[in-house]
Amino acid sequence: MMKGSFATSPFLGVLILFGSSFIASARNIEWNDLKIANGHHQKVGRESCVEDYSPCTCINSPSYGLEIICDSVDTQTIQQVFSRTTSNDLFSFQLTVPPPSAGNVVAIPADLLSGKRAGNILVTCPVPQWQLTIDADAFRPSSDFAFFFFSAGCDQSQLDFSSFLNSFLKLSTIFISQSSNVQNIQNLPALPSLTQLAITYSTGLGQIADFSRLGRTQLKRLWLNGNQLGDQIVGDMLNAIASSPSAASALEMLWLATNQLTQIPAQMDSFSQLMQLDLSNNSLPALIASGSFIFNAPVDYLYLESDGISSIEPDAFQGDFSRGQIYLRSNSLTRFEEAVFKSLLEQMVVTNGGGLVNLESNPVNCGDCHLAWLIRDNPNLLSSVKSATCSDGTPFASLSPSIFSSCP
Repeated sequence: MMKGSFATSPFLGVLILFGSSFIASARNIEWNDLKIANGHHQKVGRESCVEDYSPCTCINSPSYGLEIICDSVDTQTIQQVFSRTTSNDLFSFQLTVPPPSAGNVVAIPADLLSGKRAGNILVTCPVPQWQLTIDADAFRPSSDFAFFFFSAGCDQSQLDFSSFLNSFLKLSTIFISQSSNVQNIQNLPALPSLTQLAITYSTGLGQIADFSRLGRTQLKRLWLNGNQLGDQIVGDMLNAIASSPSAASALEMLWLATNQLTQIPAQMDSFSQLMQLDLSNNSLPALIASGSFIFNAPVDYLYLESDGISSIEPDAFQGDFSRGQIYLRSNSLTRFEEAVFKSLLEQMVVTNGGGLVNLESNPVNCGDCHLAWLIRDNPNLLSSVKSATCSDGTPFASLSPSIFSSCP
């Protein structure tokens, strides 16, 4: 389901705020994040564009350069616009494709920008049935300049990634969202600078039989939220990365939220630099077993929200959690066990690195002695337990140590 309007919402705020490491600190890569775009332009202001890019829109950002937005402008007119203008390097070019002249195929021709080049290239379709094709030379002048490619809302069954992205030596990020038939992504050419791949809320990944090219990348961040992927497909993808020592040691962030996982991927401890993991909104086992999450690098974020978790064994979380934030919102936990959480909280409190455990919307039973270790014996640890309430709505912070006075 669309999260916003591709035709009217420029994506540039995300790019501008995070540059080539786009949204590395944001959690949800969805179109409702675009609200930050307008905020950016209000903050830094705009300068007038020297040349006329109509019927496209020109934004001259003093910090980044020209941003050209062509909303439903036909490709021939776009070529004419760039033929008559002289700025060679654009910070970004955003195209909302016009309706196809016949059928459902929308074709982007060779040399769309008439020899000009763009650092960010964004192509969106307002109608999801439109099949996008991009000529091998559509953006060829940008091959030594572009660092970001984005596409959303299109049927990508006819898209040949191996041709139009060939020799894009500086391309660091590919982001595909809310698209159908994205299986041709398996044919990505060698992209030596590619460190970020996001494919979210799309279909077609399940049709890929060979993920071996992932093992030849150096991805630091991999976002696969909302694709309804099952255990087998995710396992195949992660095995391809884990099988390559260089690829396995590069991965720092892995987001697999809102898929159809029923198991915790077994490859986690193969990724020596993994610091952020999101498995929220899956159907994970109700019991999180010991050793389920072993991190070799200091943890930043672990999201396990809305996963149906009801119990966690001791040593389920292993590694350096001094700055780690564990989100267990909206599960079915009835106990907050000392053997599971005390050592984690001690790491967080001692280092004061911002670590926390978020327990919002869990029906914790506070009527027995199992919380005495925290409320009575270690109240200093409560500062790292966030949004924790008893099943009757009483916040942990409001519990009196005296109610546990008779507990062992």
